[in-house]
Amino acid sequence: MKINQKFFKKVPAISCFAIMCLSIAMTPYQSYAAIESEITIYAAGIPVDGVYPTMELVVENKKVATFPNVQGNIYNRTFEEFTYLHPHKPALEDIQVWFTNGLEHTEVPLPEARILFVDRIVVDGVTYESESPNTYSVGLPNQGYGPPPRYAQTEALVGSGYFQYARSQHTSQQQDFGLGWYGHIRQDAWLSELTYWDNNLMLPYISWGFPYDTGYQYLLGYLNEAAAQNMKVWVELKRDWIKYGQLDDLADFIYTVKGHPAVYGWYLYDEPNYDPELSPPGQADLAVQKLKAAYDLIKSIDGNHPVSLAIYNVIPQIYLDTPAADIFFCAFYPVFANHPEFDGMFMVTDTVQRESVRIENIGKQLQPVIQAHGELPNGEPEWDFRDPTDDEMRFMFYTSSIRDVTGIQLFSDFHANSRPFRTGNFLINELASISDGLIDGIFNDPTIECETSYMHEGNPIVGPGSCLDPVWPQDQYRTNLNFRHSADDKNHYIIAVNEPLIFHNNPQDPYQITWVIDPHDLTAKFYIPDWIKADLIEVVNEDRYPIAMQPKETGGDRFFTDTCDPYKVHIYKLYSSIEYTRINSTHLWGNVSFNNSYAVPIVIAGIETYNGGDPAGVRIKDLDADGMQMKIEEEQSKDTETNHTTETVSYIKFQYGNIKDSDNEVIGEAGTVSRSQASAGSWYTIEMSRNYSNPVVFMQVASCNDASPCHIRLKSITSSSFKYQIEEWDYLDGAHSSETMTYVVLEAGNHELLNGMNLEVGKINANHNWASVSYNQSFSVSPVTISQCQTYNGGQAVVTRQRNISSYGFQIKLQEEEGNDGSHATESIGYIAIE
Repeated sequence: MKINQKFFKKVPAISCFAIMCLSIAMTPYQSYAAIESEITIYAAGIPVDGVYPTMELVVENKKVATFPNVQGNIYNRTFEEFTYLHPHKPALEDIQVWFTNGLEHTEVPLPEARILFVDRIVVDGVTYESESPNTYSVGLPNQGYGPPPRYAQTEALVGSGYFQYARSQHTSQQQDFGLGWYGHIRQDAWLSELTYWDNNLMLPYISWGFPYDTGYQYLLGYLNEAAAQNMKVWVELKRDWIKYGQLDDLADFIYTVKGHPAVYGWYLYDEPNYDPELSPPGQADLAVQKLKAAYDLIKSIDGNHPVSLAIYNVIPQIYLDTPAADIFFCAFYPVFANHPEFDGMFMVTDTVQRESVRIENIGKQLQPVIQAHGELPNGEPEWDFRDPTDDEMRFMFYTSSIRDVTGIQLFSDFHANSRPFRTGNFLINELASISDGLIDGIFNDPTIECETSYMHEGNPIVGPGSCLDPVWPQDQYRTNLNFRHSADDKNHYIIAVNEPLIFHNNPQDPYQITWVIDPHDLTAKFYIPDWIKADLIEVVNEDRYPIAMQPKETGGDRFFTDTCDPYKVHIYKLYSSIEYTRINSTHLWGNVSFNNSYAVPIVIAGIETYNGGDPAGVRIKDLDADGMQMKIEEEQSKDTETNHTTETVSYIKFQYGNIKDSDNEVIGEAGTVSRSQASAGSWYTIEMSRNYSNPVVFMQVASCNDASPCHIRLKSITSSSFKYQIEEWDYLDGAHSSETMTYVVLEAGNHELLNGMNLEVGKINANHNWASVSYNQSFSVSPVTISQCQTYNGGQAVVTRQRNISSYGFQIKLQEEEGNDGSHATESIGYIAIE
């Protein structure tokens, strides 16, 4: 099926002389002819009530083609081909494949849903796979039912949504989350240190300490140093240009500087708040007119960088009625001299909450300015402010970060060696290290909810704890929180702040809030949706043991509870005791890094593809809490060549000890053992920690002390024990040096784990011929699948090989060494599939 849509453009007649001049002027690298681009989609669909999926191609945010009735046959991997010719070559990130008639899960259960499968797209001969880690997908419209928009590595869209085969981390209008300081144009020597602390955005005053023109002499050098340090800069504009309407000078400056790679945006004016320098007395509205005129001029010249405007504490309504900025800076300085710790912290909560809502209502953004200064170098208060304590800095920083802001600026008054400066950089480094979701634009995710409670005069006070409501409930105790997750959904964090205040709202004015300070310990109960694959919670900013995830309540989500002191910040990392992934591997050793560190990791691995037919298994070495090395290991019974083509290799990592399901029942165990292999006929026994009804065993050589190719062979699996040996290939002598081995025992069946993962464990009978295996449950994507022989019916050394893994099943066979005849007796094979 092909849609040929070409682009023609009429041009006026050109004389022969003009054509001759044009041809002389063109360089060999210039071309004025449009180059068509061919986009081919390979797709298949599952119907509901006889209606197949409808697919649309969107290029550069415009629908260019519609393909109804997408059929094919996903069960035998037959995909229909749909081709479209675009008039010019688009950027890959501007291509989206949409599924437009998916059903909400409230309309139909998932196993009966209409599903669109997109195997791949081909753009001008280059293939882009839907299951690639670089493909972003939106295909489950109800967040409570499945994973959110993410890099899901799947071919299936089970609800209306799209595949995007490349995705920028930010646009020109929305840069990375800004974390940085006010500074001075002469302080470019700080930039390398600030970059080390993960600062990414500086605002250097050009106007302080010397005349404007002198300051601008230093600007280019500062920008060059910032670019060298991968730092972005808010460029302060000369105030006289705004104040006196010198728009020609402003325009010349914007044209000159806008192309510099270090420019983040333009700092239009510093706290103009009816500044008499900006307008005559009694004509304060002229200040807004001047700001708006300058803003409009800047945006007409430079549409790629935002414009900011700094206001102190409360933004006058006139600036919101006639906004002259894309991003408002709102400053609050609550730490006063001779006042006790946290005495003025209600200003932070009040200002950032109120102003973020007001600014969001006009489609603009907020970057709060946090007080990080106060004392002069001699220790005396400055402007009646003292230095904030570390805990006050942390409270201000995270109280701002958990709300819908696009950055945080800290005001240091240039005391580079002060304690607040060091503390502020530490906080920036901490937030940046845990919040890759900030850069991906995932902020204030509403899928986490909580209840908060504390004892008040002997009676519990309980209420919702989300900070996302535009107007807080009347007389409500709150834990304010924010949930962030990385683009690949491997890391999840909850940031919670105990703000020990009672809020009284004015029904006539939702922005008028009365605060009653009431410090108390607050216990929060956090509900965790199923798509977050986690069962352990670590408080990363305290030296504490992990908090255990609790099983689901009836009809609810998993949860955990924790208590926080007044004004304290708790950062929770949610992670799983089980980790799995796929990687590409060859015969060369490759490094594998784990997402989470366990003292005793238990790993099993297998080859999922059959790109290379030579007998091979997976070999592991240097296994520790942080990672391992892994390769594909061939045998040498027929020749000495051991090079192996790239295969997809999967691994599953367990935490040592019991494995539990969502009902907190033990369904398996993970352990480790070390020993040598005396001879080919030697077998060794492992006693399980409990009795199982139908156990399936997986065991892996996890070291490489002896270079002879080997794997684990199992037999005599009972309800309480099994036998194993380190099996070398038949051409070897069978004796093997001591190796470390990991093993996993699981009860056969379908399991929902405590971390929300779906697990299927089963057995099939197979020999040297390919056999098809169908999963007993429906997976939304192709699950990571690992298999191992459970019996010893055939005495020849053997491994399992797999191919064609899909969400419905896979193919499997037994593989002997090349030197044998390739025929093997039927064995029982265990498999594990996890999603």
